[in-house]
Amino acid sequence: NPSTELEEYVKPGNIGVNFYLEPRFITRGYILRSDDDICVGDVLSVEGSSLSGEWFDKGGPRDTPPVLWVDDLDAVKEQINEGIFSTETYVSYICFGPHKWYKYPTPGPYCKVKGTLICSSTCDVLESGSVQKITEGKFEVISEGSVDVSINCPIDCIFFVDFNVGHKNDVPVYGFMSMGSTLEDVKSKITLNAVRGERDPDLEVTKSTSYPTALKEGDILYTRLVIKNTGDMEAKIDEISLNIPEYDILYQPKTLLPGEDSEVIIRSKAKDVPDLKASFEYRSDKLGCLPTKEFKEEFSLTRPRITGKLKPCVSDSDCSAVEVCCEDYCRNREEGFCDDTNRDGIPDTWVTI
Repeated sequence: NPSTELEEYVKPGNIGVNFYLEPRFITRGYILRSDDDICVGDVLSVEGSSLSGEWFDKGGPRDTPPVLWVDDLDAVKEQINEGIFSTETYVSYICFGPHKWYKYPTPGPYCKVKGTLICSSTCDVLESGSVQKITEGKFEVISEGSVDVSINCPIDCIFFVDFNVGHKNDVPVYGFMSMGSTLEDVKSKITLNAVRGERDPDLEVTKSTSYPTALKEGDILYTRLVIKNTGDMEAKIDEISLNIPEYDILYQPKTLLPGEDSEVIIRSKAKDVPDLKASFEYRSDKLGCLPTKEFKEEFSLTRPRITGKLKPCVSDSDCSAVEVCCEDYCRNREEGFCDDTNRDGIPDTWVTI
């Protein structure tokens, strides 16, 4: 029985643990602090509402391994009791005791283990005051008054040991040790002042379409966005970018008045990414409810279906007879042609028919 072996060969000890909760409370890309103002009608997003952590042995300068976070700690305990759980472990001295050769306490023979700290936590994000929940981690300010958003993370941990202590015929030590005292919940809270006033510019993507909808990686992809300024001030758009390496903004507005919308046309090489996103950096000429004039927001876009990859090339000789090398890939001559857009005598842009 792993638990019996652990109790027999490893004595209770101490380790140190640091838990970190570093949430960000954001509206329109601006990170809010407690006692900041926020406009009625704004959407408050909570990011980073999960725990991280590290542990270290008590007594001496040693590395601080990361906490192993799991969704179901009871399931891990069952796997350990069945002898089938495995993970990376670290040498640690969990306790100190007297040694006959040294005057001061040193690690006893049963203090040295190879193990790691395993924890689980589900953080709850709670709101109160002049705010209501839209979706998980997003809240709308609905009236003037005080807005409170708090995060509470209860923690449950075990110390997993998988170590051959080198004693009593090299009996391996395997099992887990429960924490000797109850771990306190990790908490974070922000209080904001909801006010009625002129709202800063607020850009939203109201529509996103990509064409073609199915293509190969390296194919030319066109993305059309419709963006709208739902704030009370003019938005001056400084930059629009995608989270892929190669793209061109074919059209974008420079400014958007309150309530105005416009399209954005983007040409790019299709890339198989989990989540295609567009980032907008914009600003206003004067302050509104928020203590900033600059904003940055990110939006998920319609993701095309990638069916394969085009063949990379340097020249036409790298391609088949029905293909031409254009924009670093072999492309079908029946689907388009390579155009010399900058008129330097070198065809450099694929144009579909």
